[in-house]
Amino acid sequence: RLQGVTGSSGNRHGVDYQGTGNVVKLNRVTATGFGGDGFNPSTTNTAHFAELRNCNFVNNTGDGIQFHSTASQTSQHIVENCVITGNGGWGLDAGAARVVMANCRARDNTSGNFTNFGNYPTDLDNYTTDADDAADFVNSGAGNYQIKSTAGFANRNIGVSQEATAGGGLRRVFSGGAF
Repeated sequence: RLQGVTGSSGNRHGVDYQGTGNVVKLNRVTATGFGGDGFNPSTTNTAHFAELRNCNFVNNTGDGIQFHSTASQTSQHIVENCVITGNGGWGLDAGAARVVMANCRARDNTSGNFTNFGNYPTDLDNYTTDADDAADFVNSGAGNYQIKSTAGFANRNIGVSQEATAGGGLRRVFSGGAF
């Protein structure tokens, strides 16, 4: 969990990848309350690519996710199973990057949910139905961004984690190996 400082602004991003390496992978990370973007790779490496899976980018002053705007990028970024809500800019600004976004929750971002995707689709099972924090999260007021078991997108493996389903019952769980 990455928590911004109250009242911060500008370029204080949750994750600001500035390296010259090619890959950044985030899995089950929550970036919330930053004065800048939740995720902003400012590297100038055109072969750079990011894989963001099961992350929450919530209530940042800037964009939830802001990709680099260099048009000569050669790699494809992946954003999958993420929650991107309540950010002060765009939910996800693809810039000029090649971004595949699938099975994500996006809503209530000030500028809108998606921009600059070019010919890449934004409807690959992304859930954009209107709701609020009380419907989606266990207790956002206390900083608990765990997905409610009754949320409209529950049981789709979106976000960092989900609360247990009320009433018990059996669920099939696979761990490792082929099935």
